[in-house]
Amino acid sequence: MERQEKWLEKLDLISILRWATSGLPSQKLKYAGLLIPFDNDYILYDISTKSKGCDEDKTYIKDDLIRTNIRRGNSIFVKPQKEIKKYIDPEKLIKDNGKDIIIENILWARKGLSKFFDLSIEFLNHRQTKNLMLTGSFSGSFPISLSSSHKEAIRRMIFYEAEFALLREGATIDLYKLNKANGENAQFSYSPHLNAWIIASKNVSLAARVSEDLKIYSNNRYEFVKVIGEEWFKILLNLNEQELEELKQDLTGFTIAGEYVGDLNHQHLVRYQKIDIMFYAYINNESSRPCLPPLRASALFAKYRLKSVKMEHVGNFASLAVFYSALENLYKSISSQSLESEEEGSVIYIVKNDHTENHLLTSASETISQENFDFYMNPEFYSAVNSQETLSLCKIKTLEYRIFRKLRQKAKAISSKKNPANALILLNKLKKEVKDLVKDYELPRPLDYYFEIAATAFEYVKESKYIERFKKGYIDFLDKIRQIVDGVAPVPFLSHEKSIERKPLSIIINSPPCFITPKEAELFLDVLKPNEVVYQWNETSKVEKGFKLCFLSHRVKISKNFKQNALIVFYGATSEGIIRCEEELKAYANANPSTVPSCVLPFLKRKDIGPRLSKLLSEWTTDKEFLQNQYPAYVIDAENKPIKELLEIIQERIEELPAPIENDMQKVEEEQKECPEKPICSGKMAYIIVPMGIPCMGKASFLAALQRYSDENGIVLKTICSDDIRNRCMSEYMKKRRNYDREKAFRKTHNSSRTTFFDQLKNATMSNSHEKQIIFLDKNHPPKSIMCTLQEIKAVEAYSNLKLIALVPECREPLIIQLRNKKKNTYEISLSMLIQCLLRVRDRKQHDIINGKLFHRLSIVLMMYQMYQNVKFEDYLSTGFSYIMRIPFTDESSWEIDPNLTESIIKVLSGFDNNEFPHKSIVTNLEQEIEKSTLSFPIIDPYPALCEQINLILNGNSETKNDEIQREKAPTAIEIEFNVNSKPGLISIILENLEKLASHYEDQEIRSDLAEIHEYANNGNKSIWNVCDELLHTETVNIDKNYDENLEEKLHIKSRVTHIIYIPKNTIYCCSCIDVENDSFPLKNLYIPVLAYQNSQPINNFQLKQVIISENSQITEIQVDESPKKAYSIPLSELYKLEGSTQLYY
Repeated sequence: MERQEKWLEKLDLISILRWATSGLPSQKLKYAGLLIPFDNDYILYDISTKSKGCDEDKTYIKDDLIRTNIRRGNSIFVKPQKEIKKYIDPEKLIKDNGKDIIIENILWARKGLSKFFDLSIEFLNHRQTKNLMLTGSFSGSFPISLSSSHKEAIRRMIFYEAEFALLREGATIDLYKLNKANGENAQFSYSPHLNAWIIASKNVSLAARVSEDLKIYSNNRYEFVKVIGEEWFKILLNLNEQELEELKQDLTGFTIAGEYVGDLNHQHLVRYQKIDIMFYAYINNESSRPCLPPLRASALFAKYRLKSVKMEHVGNFASLAVFYSALENLYKSISSQSLESEEEGSVIYIVKNDHTENHLLTSASETISQENFDFYMNPEFYSAVNSQETLSLCKIKTLEYRIFRKLRQKAKAISSKKNPANALILLNKLKKEVKDLVKDYELPRPLDYYFEIAATAFEYVKESKYIERFKKGYIDFLDKIRQIVDGVAPVPFLSHEKSIERKPLSIIINSPPCFITPKEAELFLDVLKPNEVVYQWNETSKVEKGFKLCFLSHRVKISKNFKQNALIVFYGATSEGIIRCEEELKAYANANPSTVPSCVLPFLKRKDIGPRLSKLLSEWTTDKEFLQNQYPAYVIDAENKPIKELLEIIQERIEELPAPIENDMQKVEEEQKECPEKPICSGKMAYIIVPMGIPCMGKASFLAALQRYSDENGIVLKTICSDDIRNRCMSEYMKKRRNYDREKAFRKTHNSSRTTFFDQLKNATMSNSHEKQIIFLDKNHPPKSIMCTLQEIKAVEAYSNLKLIALVPECREPLIIQLRNKKKNTYEISLSMLIQCLLRVRDRKQHDIINGKLFHRLSIVLMMYQMYQNVKFEDYLSTGFSYIMRIPFTDESSWEIDPNLTESIIKVLSGFDNNEFPHKSIVTNLEQEIEKSTLSFPIIDPYPALCEQINLILNGNSETKNDEIQREKAPTAIEIEFNVNSKPGLISIILENLEKLASHYEDQEIRSDLAEIHEYANNGNKSIWNVCDELLHTETVNIDKNYDENLEEKLHIKSRVTHIIYIPKNTIYCCSCIDVENDSFPLKNLYIPVLAYQNSQPINNFQLKQVIISENSQITEIQVDESPKKAYSIPLSELYKLEGSTQLYY
């Protein structure tokens, strides 16, 4: 067991910031910059990973640089150079959104804990490893091979250095157990450069000198950090001046981390009695270690009387076996505790102790509390603590917490408005997961108790009237459910309750400038007691709680989408009020501008005060009429009433306003009773066909066939065409705005055309006077928009009986793009259909919507195609569709695809993300291939397939299942997985043959690669070459559609490696010949990736087939990323055998 530097590549601050701001397509980081409002010399940057949840865990496990340099909280101060010098040091240059910034000074603003993971009981089984006390449980060194499993990678992060300290350094290990508070991350540091506190959540930070500075940050991004900041400044009030100055010194270059808890607006799973910040960690901003030892942090918290989590010293260990045994007992003990006693669980700090005989340190560990402040101040204590070093952290969560968290996740899925999940299915799934989770461990209560809570909760979240209570207050919701299960609360729960809490509301006072006097304004504040006073408002303005009072002297537009979140008061909006206002304004005309109210200044600058005020009165009159017709409860026309009378009217109206749905169950029930009933002739049925596909796939041909079917069978067909509607909206828009071209009009008419589209759908369903009618939505619905359409359709279900049919293309084989580490992207819409649509869009230049340059037209098709990445059409049956109708739009059996065209398409699809528009640079080559392509396609008549399937649907045979409509599927692709024990032998053969190659060719790249692979193979050290996969596998190969033999899953396959294919600084493949008895087996020769250079692009089969294979070593020049590369083929003197099994893809 050799010592390895844990922090594999520690970057300096400029490198971290340059990395985050690079803007590369493969960038895994995101950043946000803020010019300090009260000191423009500094910019505060927040840096974090783009991924979340499980994806974030995988990112930290796989990426050495992120794990080493990106914490759970990263903020950097930058002082840019103001004077541009002749010589610019490139090492001090970064780009922020394309702007060059030359750094004069850079330093950490705050730094969170290192990323740490859950402790698994499986990790502790290694204490039974043979020779544990001599060599430890790890073979090799710390750098984590990408071939390692995730669990093994996490185990190394937690325990490798602890084992090294015990076995090689003669140190002991102290274990500390700290309660894991269940709240929101809060972090604090101090900057002497700004004389300000750095206040942060995990990913957002701000600088504030005093609490008043928090008001400067008006962007929604800072809303929650401001809440944390308010609590921090309350804590600081408890310190005297000397303590405050000392705290600033202790937090200069250091960060303290805690959890913001007890806020009912930010509920998690554990209830706290009051809002507070529970501190737990003290971090040195310049150290690579996770944090300072817990005792050192505890001393700091005690010194300043900061509330901290409960801490316990588990013990000091000199034996590795005893250390693992203690952790196992601790794991079982914590897991079995309840939420009330252990909260979320505990974080375990693994701390190295170089001075094992220090009794003072042992004593401190056993008596940890804030009452021991004098003891903490003992110089001997600090000397002892300095002998400690935090090596790693891990989490142990209580089983009860994990159960209730799983319950919440599944309840969210059930309560989803767009796609509610089946409660019974999720309950059974939860039961299985919990049983697997609990196994032999004890729980605070019987297992059936938790299942009963889950079943009861799932029943309630299915009801819309309880969904908001669940979402906004999970703790309250869970408590009430537990009371029901315990027989304490009545059923149905909360039915007798009626909250007196009012809906958050803005009160908008529209009045001419100077109409309201300062004394009257104070009266508004005294009587209404608003939480906030503002002078700007729009429909999207949010009010978190209470009232927001807004004084306006200009028009505010109210649309049809008014959210009923404001009471609009017109005061003085009369002819008399305007005359009075004009007189007041003239009195201000010659006044000192500093004495003039800000709302008056815009009017004084105008020469036409009278006409301007008349126009304002006219606009207000229009607004009043609109609001009184549409939202009479939310408007007050006070004319020129006395102020006290107006305030009484406002108070009365507030009481009369409808209470929020989430706080008035009876109101919800009344509204549900008032919902429109379905027509009496409920036997009448409307079948809505919703196309899912890509532009130019053949909807027009299908619609013509559908019209023919409708005419021949006497069934009413209504078509709602999105393109026609959009075109009309655009034409009307451009008539009113002649300076707008079609592109601008297209962007501006999104909402109006969408509203018109669904209004026509509603009219079509409501006007149904026939037994059966078909409504065809002539509009492609990619996955991104399908749920929105389904939601709109559900809104009209009250007016008609509806059946939804998803129209999708029938394709013989999907397109499968092989990615690294055996991952792949699958597209159910085939490559042949995509190419046909690209060629059609090339030739169809007069499309109503998809027009312009060829690049633009191709990009739209590609963008929509990319939305179908890893999408299965069958999954949409659970979202509200009754049937899936698969129609063949292309004949894919009688033509071959140009390999260059295939390669160009795969490269484009691999070059941009789902829901993004591809950049022109990656479409250029494909555009050229499409322009010169001479491919032609036979026209397919969809009528026979349409008749067959639509008859089954319209007959309404209850025994007809959807899978009878779909075509029987056959495997479309095959892959072979080889035994894992093949890997070491193959790497040895590769090394042996590269040695021979290096002796024959003077190629420096070969020698460089050889040295790196040797280092990896012999020592397991960090290498820029990676084993491609834990299990060797072939590239996925499409099966010829004419292949009729039956293929078996897990069919045993033997093969012989005949050649090594080697591309320097890229990838090394085995060329393998399969031994098969069946001559018609679809695979003969395989190219199996074994070693890959980091960040290299995989080479596809078309390129590899260009490599010359013969009895002698050969060099072939191939194109990789548009650059020529040498590819060496090396025959093996002895054939190497590989055995594996088949895996099929459908």
